[in-house]
Amino acid sequence: MSPIEEEAQSCHYAVLLGDTRYTVEGEEQYATVLATREADGLIFLGHRLPQVVVPVVERLGRLRRL
Repeated sequence: MSPIEEEAQSCHYAVLLGDTRYTVEGEEQYATVLATREADGLIFLGHRLPQVVVPVVERLGRLRRL
């Protein structure tokens, strides 16, 4: 179990892990999950935030870049 998953579980969250494989279709799929509130958040690891996700995250008002 990863430290991310352990921390999430200690706060009563589940971790959903997915790989877009750098495809627009994959990015759109996860953006839809976030937009429809099937997920509470997104931890993004990559060199750019997919453009399809930006409006969803900005609309939710919780875009935090590290």
